[in-house]
Amino acid sequence: MAASCVTPAAFLAATGTEFTDLGVASTGTVTVASVGSPAETITVGGVALTAVAGARTPGSDDFSLSSGTVLGVAQSIVDAVNDAANSFATLVTATLLTPGLPVLQLTSVSTGYHSTLPFVTDAPAVYDLDPDGGSLSGGEVMVTTILDSTCAMLGPCWGTKKSWAHIYLAAHFATISEGGAGGPVSSRSIDKISESYAIQPPSDPDLGSTKWGLLYLALRATVPNIGATSGEAGRGLGALYGVYGVGRWTGGWYP
Repeated sequence: MAASCVTPAAFLAATGTEFTDLGVASTGTVTVASVGSPAETITVGGVALTAVAGARTPGSDDFSLSSGTVLGVAQSIVDAVNDAANSFATLVTATLLTPGLPVLQLTSVSTGYHSTLPFVTDAPAVYDLDPDGGSLSGGEVMVTTILDSTCAMLGPCWGTKKSWAHIYLAAHFATISEGGAGGPVSSRSIDKISESYAIQPPSDPDLGSTKWGLLYLALRATVPNIGATSGEAGRGLGALYGVYGVGRWTGGWYP
């Protein structure tokens, strides 16, 4: 039975911390629709920001309704989130998007897949959150896009090894996206002593430019039926990457 493609969580677990921050920061907006009531909350990253009737208190994770205006409440939320005495310094920052409008943006401090922090309110009629799916969004896009596209490159010939092929191929492209392509070390020097190594060129120069691509090539060499299906070997695709895998010819990339 063929294995399925890996999830973002499985990919990040298998590759350690190398791609934890791959991508951008996640964001979300809060539109203050009306002046709410004390004790209502906006929760980000598991930390609740609570409305109070009087002045807000640094260190208490609260914001003030005392201005009596939606713009004043929005500004108080921004001030509370950015207050170093509160609990949000390692989670998010806040800014008013447009002067004069009660709309603020929260931006995660971290980047990448895990920057999609939980983002909810118990008063949605007062505090309109976008996105409203329960978390900040945007930071996950790079990882999910790479995983989706590389999953589509891998066909059934991989069998039970498909998951690892997917991890290695996705990590290869993730490395390239960060400008990390390199290749095997061919020499080294220590003080006045140097030595060189005879390097066997990889079977594919592109995949051979990263450690993850080399792992993909090594794994591919253990799959005996790659290139033996649907006549793809005749076009060289099976020999390069595997049937319905990543194939390349003069006209571009094959699906």
